[in-house]
Amino acid sequence: MDAPIIYKQWVEMLDIIASGDSDKGKEALDAMKSGTLQWQTGVADRFLKVLVDTINIRISKLNDTVSKNLGYAKNENDVVSALLFARKEYQFLEDIVSIPAIPDKQKNELIEMIRNNGKTMQSSLEDSAKNDTSGKLLNIIKNNRVVKSTNE
Repeated sequence: MDAPIIYKQWVEMLDIIASGDSDKGKEALDAMKSGTLQWQTGVADRFLKVLVDTINIRISKLNDTVSKNLGYAKNENDVVSALLFARKEYQFLEDIVSIPAIPDKQKNELIEMIRNNGKTMQSSLEDSAKNDTSGKLLNIIKNNRVVKSTNE
């Protein structure tokens, strides 16, 4: 894939990422890393809206997938796999918003948005696991966090 230069090309890359195709999404991310975008009023606002929409689509798909995978989990390995999938997806989203074409201020705001969502998922998973009287599930969830803590 060629590096995006004009707004239309950027939107095409984000559409690929929103689709959830992991191979094409990685290719699109690689192309975006070397892309350029004229950061000016109008274009920047439209681009950020499409980018946030893309992130929200991926997060929605992530929530559905993790919920489904945890619902079908038969053992600890299945639970850990679901949590690691979520961590990998959150990292991918952070990689998307960390591309050089996005100014630091917006980049930091987007990373914070993604991490806050991940922290909400983590908290929800921990709350749900408190129903397990053995404490084993809660321990697994705490030891396999879906987002990096600020200490890491």
